[in-house]
Amino acid sequence: MQDQYRPAESILKTLTHDPETMRTRDLKPGEQAMSIWEEIQKGWNHMLNTKGKTREEQLAPDLPPSYFYGEADVLEDEVLFPEEFSTESSNALYSGWVNALENFGNEGPNWERFVHDLDTDDELSSDGSHESDASDESDHHLLEDGDGSDEEEWEDDSENEAYEHIREKKDPLENGDDLLGITKSPKSEREDILSSVFSKEQQKDLAVLEQWKPPRDFRADVRADFNTFYDREKSRPFKAAFHAADLSPGGSERWQEAQTLIKQMMQFNTMSDDTFKHYHTLRFLDVHPDKHRRVTRDALEARATACLFFPSSFLSSQFGTPHKDSLLLNQPERALNPPPKRPHASDAKKPKNFWDEFDTHFKTHAIDDYPAEWDIAVRPIIARLYKAGVIGPTFLPERETPGRAMAVPTGPSGQRDLYIDFRLIQPDITFPKHVNHPPPKTWLMDEIHTFAKKHPGARFSTLRLWSAPHFYPLMIAYNRRYFTSFTDFLGRGWEWVFVPKDMPFSETSIHHTASQRFAVFKKQLGDRVLHMRDLFIVMGEDEADLLKYTTAAIFMIQTEPWRFEVDLWRSFMNVDLEFLEWADTLGSGWLD
Repeated sequence: MQDQYRPAESILKTLTHDPETMRTRDLKPGEQAMSIWEEIQKGWNHMLNTKGKTREEQLAPDLPPSYFYGEADVLEDEVLFPEEFSTESSNALYSGWVNALENFGNEGPNWERFVHDLDTDDELSSDGSHESDASDESDHHLLEDGDGSDEEEWEDDSENEAYEHIREKKDPLENGDDLLGITKSPKSEREDILSSVFSKEQQKDLAVLEQWKPPRDFRADVRADFNTFYDREKSRPFKAAFHAADLSPGGSERWQEAQTLIKQMMQFNTMSDDTFKHYHTLRFLDVHPDKHRRVTRDALEARATACLFFPSSFLSSQFGTPHKDSLLLNQPERALNPPPKRPHASDAKKPKNFWDEFDTHFKTHAIDDYPAEWDIAVRPIIARLYKAGVIGPTFLPERETPGRAMAVPTGPSGQRDLYIDFRLIQPDITFPKHVNHPPPKTWLMDEIHTFAKKHPGARFSTLRLWSAPHFYPLMIAYNRRYFTSFTDFLGRGWEWVFVPKDMPFSETSIHHTASQRFAVFKKQLGDRVLHMRDLFIVMGEDEADLLKYTTAAIFMIQTEPWRFEVDLWRSFMNVDLEFLEWADTLGSGWLD
C-alpha cells in the first residue's frame, strides 16, 4: 500500500495531521511533527474512541494481508483490468467487458433467426431477411420420389450451382450447413444427374436415403422447433464460457489444434468417396436429416472426428500434410505425454489427508489469517473464472456460504490450484432413486476383456467428455446455485453457474446427465458402448465395425443440445486391448 502513494511522496512529506483537529495542514518550518508520508510508511492502524475526549493510537504491524495491496491484488488486476498493464499506452482507460454468457443473458437469442430458420452461424441481410442459397438446402431431399410440384422446383437453374462444387472440387461446406443444395427432382432426372456427378460409391451411400421419410412433420411442432432453436443459440455462449475458463496449461492451444484437424478432415472427406458416408450414421441411429438444420453438420463432424484415427490418405493430402507430425494423431506417444490433469475426485471421494494442511493451519489461526502464497495462487484463478462467467457474486453472507476456497499443491510441479472445501454440505446431499451412479472401473475392464475374448480382432475407442479443470459443462438452476457458493480468502462470496468438480458426488451428476444422452440411442448402440462418469468406451468386432459405432457415439455425445464435446487429447480411437491395458498402467488416469 505504501508504494501506491510514492508518486506523491514529495508533497506528502510537507503535510501533517494536526494533533488536535486531525485535519491536514502544512508542516511549519522546524516543527517536530510526523509527516503524512512517514505515517504511511509506518503502517499504523488508528483506533479512535469517540466517547469523551479520549484518543487511542495503536501500532499494529501484524495487520491481516487484505489490508495491503500485494502480489495477489496485482495478479487479480492483471486479469480483470489488462488495459492498465498494457505497454501500448500509459493512459489507457477502462473499457469494460461483457462475457458471452452475460451478453446472451442481456440480449437473448436473435428471434429473426428463428423466424427465418437460420443456424447460429448464419447471417441476416441488412433488411433482416435471408437470401436462400442452394447450399443452404438439405441434400437429403435428393432421393425423394418426385411429383408435379417437384418438377416445378427443379426448373430453377440456380439450384444446379450446387453441383459446381463437386465438378470444380471446391469446398461444398463454405456457403451453408450441408454438402449440396439439391432440391427434389423426378426420379429419371435424378438418376442421370447422380451418374454424371457422383461416383458409384457416393451413389451407393446416397441410396440409404431412399424411401426414408421423416417419422413426423418436425416443422409442425412449433414448441419443439423453438426449444431446439433455443438450445442451439445457447450452446454458442456456453461453449465460449467453457473454453474461456479452461485454465489448464496449453489447454486452449490443444483445443484449437483439435478443431483445426477436424475441419481439415471434413474438407478431405467431402473431396473423396467419403462425401456421403455420414448418412449411414444417421440411418443407423434413426435420426432423419429433416429433424433440424444441424443434423447433417453434426453427422459430418462426428464422421470426420472418428476418421482422424482410422486408415486413410488424409496425412498425405493437402489437408493433412501440415499436421502429419501432430502429437494428437500419434496415440502411443501421446499416451506417454499426457496433458496436465487435475484429479477428478469430488470432495466426497478425496483421500482424507487431502485436507490436512488446510485443517492444521486454521486450528491455530483466524479465518482471515492465511499464508500469502495461498491467496497468490487462488485470486487470479477466481478472477478468470469470474471474467468467463462460470462463477458470479453470491448474496449470501459469509457465515452462510457452504464452501471455502483452498490452495492445494497439484501435479508433479506442486503448483497450488483452487479447490473448494464443500465438506459442510456433504451429509445433506441425497439423490432420487432413479439417478444413475457411475459403475466401478473393475466393471468397465471386465466388460472390455469379455468382449475381446468373444472377438479376437476387437478394436476399441475411449471417448472422454471435454471439461475445464474446475467444473463440468452442466448448468445449475438459479434457485440451486447458493448450494455451491463459497468464500475466498478475502471473505468475498461467489457461486457457481456450472457444477464444480469439487461438489460432493459431482461424479454422479456428470454420469447421470451423460447417461440421459446415451439413453436416447441405447436401442441402436446397445452393449457396444460402455459408460462410466465422463468416459465412454466403444467396442467393435473389427476396424470397420468400430468406425461405425465410434462415429455414432461421437454424434450421440455432441449433437443436440450441443453442450458436450469429445476431448480428443484425452481420448484414444481404434486401438486394441493391449494398448488399453498398457495405457492403463502408465498411471496417467486414461481409464479412470
